[in-house]
Amino acid sequence: MNGGRRREWPGSTGHRPLTRREALRLGLAGGALACLGRACQTGSKPPEPPKPPPGDEPVYELTPGDSLYDDFDGNGCFQTNEGRNLATAGALYERIWVHDDGSRVVDAAILSPAPPVSSGGESFVQTPNYVLEIGCVGQMLAYAWLNSPREITFADFGSLRADVRLSSRSTAPHPSAGLNFHTTIPEQPPGRSWWVGISIFKDPGGSGALVVGQYSNLNLGILQNDTLGAVALDEWHVLRLDIVTKADDPGLGDQDLRLDYYLDGERKASRIPEDSAILIDPARTGLGPHRSLVVTRNGYEGDAFGYFDNVRAVYRDRIA
Repeated sequence: MNGGRRREWPGSTGHRPLTRREALRLGLAGGALACLGRACQTGSKPPEPPKPPPGDEPVYELTPGDSLYDDFDGNGCFQTNEGRNLATAGALYERIWVHDDGSRVVDAAILSPAPPVSSGGESFVQTPNYVLEIGCVGQMLAYAWLNSPREITFADFGSLRADVRLSSRSTAPHPSAGLNFHTTIPEQPPGRSWWVGISIFKDPGGSGALVVGQYSNLNLGILQNDTLGAVALDEWHVLRLDIVTKADDPGLGDQDLRLDYYLDGERKASRIPEDSAILIDPARTGLGPHRSLVVTRNGYEGDAFGYFDNVRAVYRDRIA
């Protein structure tokens, strides 16, 4: 799976790629994220798009990639015509999220409980700070897809980022939590997955974790990994994936797109995938493309738990 040709952007700030031995140790070489559920099969029918809001001629625009999608405290995915946020405090609103049973919104206090705050001799409980918990229990992976729009082109992707925390509660040998962008390429036999992601992976050889950026073409047997940095379990880190085209960087070719991986606000690695000309043309991709937050066991043992907050990405805003 790691035998593909590699193109690196000349100005890359990238850390060294993982060796095959390191990839196997982290559980990366199997490409567990290559298939998000049963939908990722040859010939699958794409999911139905979300229904538009009422109105004879609804008008939409795509917001910038740094827009707040959901902070789980009731802020995000703003709808101008309604004068309010669609996000709901302590819940996953259906027009913003498509998710499986492993996803729920919880008070962050359960992660690091703190005593009640005292002021003037009077104790009171702090306002809840909600975060998304994704638990992968008894399945290979669990996820929450971004809706509004559920499907977005590579050219419109812009940026996807979130605060991510991989829990030490995870008992799987190779648990991970992170961001994923996924599609299929029908013209490449057998027409299966292409995906790119950035995730925190537990280091089975120690007490910490590694942040890894990776992309894969399952049809061509490509899996390219870049280590972005060492982190600790139970810590929040900002993971960010950008997709850059010539419209953003004139130095790119007309059919190029560049993958930029960021950790805590710093660009750590960049790649230009050899499939750029296919990916940049919406008519040549199949299922999706979908953006998701994913927690995976990367195997069949134990459980995995990840937490997410302050999701920022392009969303669809109805403006009239």
